[in-house]
Amino acid sequence: MKKTVLLISIFNLIISCQEPKDTDNCHYKIKFKNNTNKVLYVYSVSDSVMPEGDFRTDPYFEPIPAFAGNGNIKIGEIRFIGGGRPTCVEDIMSTEKQLYIYVFDSAYIAKKDWNEVLNNNLIDKRIDLKIEQLVENNFTLDYNQK
Repeated sequence: MKKTVLLISIFNLIISCQEPKDTDNCHYKIKFKNNTNKVLYVYSVSDSVMPEGDFRTDPYFEPIPAFAGNGNIKIGEIRFIGGGRPTCVEDIMSTEKQLYIYVFDSAYIAKKDWNEVLNNNLIDKRIDLKIEQLVENNFTLDYNQK
């Protein structure tokens, strides 16, 4: 009996840890495809103003890790969490709300002080998105900035 309860508990734990699958009406992430030869940091916020705190050292925020593009194109993902659980992008973003994605060249800002990054606007690009644009692009962003 104890073995059965233990096996059922382990099975439930494994099932509950799996990543939720996207459906037609619910997407848990935005895929980000880096088509450049740069190693990028991707930081998403719901405010058009860059944060004053340095996300590179913020223990409460985890940006998409830097990853390389070009011949080694990888897709990073911007995930959405609400109440500690995965949340649908569609539930968070109303039709009039925008999402702002800041893309940084990690090598370029590596030795820079965050105040210098802010004051000199040292971003590779800011992408402003509405839910309609995400739907049109199947929740995938292709980044081609040179």
